[in-house]
Amino acid sequence: GDQMNRFPCYFAGCLTLRILGAALLVFAPPVRASETRRAPLPQALRDGEFATVTAAVDRALAWLATQQEADGAFKTPPRQIGQPGVTALAVMSLLSRGHVPGVGPYGEAINRAIDFTLSCQKAEGLVALRPQDPRLIHTPFGGDNPEWEANVSQSYNHAVALLMLGEVYGQTSGTRNQMVKLALEKGLRFTHALWKIRPKQPGDEGGWRYLRPWQDGIDSDLSVTAWHTLSLRSAANAGFDVPKEIIEAVQDYVLRCYHPAQRSFGYLRTDHSINVGLTGAGALCLSLGGRAEHPAVTDSLAMVAGKDFESPATFRAGGRSWPYYACYYLSQAAAQTGGKTWTTLYPKCSAYLLRRQSPQGFWPPEGTDSHFGPVYATSMAVLALTPQFQLLPIYQH
Repeated sequence: GDQMNRFPCYFAGCLTLRILGAALLVFAPPVRASETRRAPLPQALRDGEFATVTAAVDRALAWLATQQEADGAFKTPPRQIGQPGVTALAVMSLLSRGHVPGVGPYGEAINRAIDFTLSCQKAEGLVALRPQDPRLIHTPFGGDNPEWEANVSQSYNHAVALLMLGEVYGQTSGTRNQMVKLALEKGLRFTHALWKIRPKQPGDEGGWRYLRPWQDGIDSDLSVTAWHTLSLRSAANAGFDVPKEIIEAVQDYVLRCYHPAQRSFGYLRTDHSINVGLTGAGALCLSLGGRAEHPAVTDSLAMVAGKDFESPATFRAGGRSWPYYACYYLSQAAAQTGGKTWTTLYPKCSAYLLRRQSPQGFWPPEGTDSHFGPVYATSMAVLALTPQFQLLPIYQH
């Protein structure tokens, strides 16, 4: 049967919200989600296999609900480094199965998590739990230290939090809806300011990195840029306008991170190693910008589709391994591309993940993914499994 029609879509209204005003420094986005919707994704699994995925997701969400703290945050070991990004990912995993704020078994948990995320926003628009340290903007660092951790993590936390707020905007109401709207407005201004904060090294124009330059002199990387790109697309889907200059320049930067000889996207434009996680990220960024048929997308995803997902080397790059991160991006990129790419990559991702789920429902952290604990790993795994449902706006064609 048609797996897309098994779940109600709660998000149609997200695409028809009124366009907000000039406070966002806006221009008309080049692509509207409602203009690019295509046919539903082809069925990538047999009915029995899809039922297994659905049951795995439901077990994971039941476990996630036990991991929420009194203030609405979902647990992560390095709390000030991992929040509110981990909480935002947990919320998105609930949304991806059709659960909505204020309704059903997880409705109040979602509302509390939204409120926690909103409470993390600073006056200038940055969404991060850790207090803003002016040295992050004005002082160079050297070596690994808490300030460096904050410098790195706050850019990620901000982008992931805005991504979630864009996904829930059309589902909230009343005072909470107004608070989400204001947070998105302020957050988008901060994203734009961070994008333009200073002149960048030649070739790094168009991307994002940390809150201030790091000692390596690199001003943009594909990992940070991908999360900010997703957050901007989510905001555009929700009816907010996004500066056209950003969309076009981001696409150009992402293409500079593609290396045809390796058929892979790299962490940096100078990184020619094969990295399947960032290949998914790069392919997704281009697809969301309307370039799903670009050779950099089709060739790189075909390269990944030919790999053995059970080989530890597949998810390893630069001495690190990011299996859940990689499956998250590859599954989403394949969903945007559709066709054979989807029907090849999604079964590989789902088979890899299903074999690793614990009896309790969570996914044990693996590799470098372990830094943020099982809530992060479980949320990323759920988000990699649920594009077939087509319920999150960011998943939809």
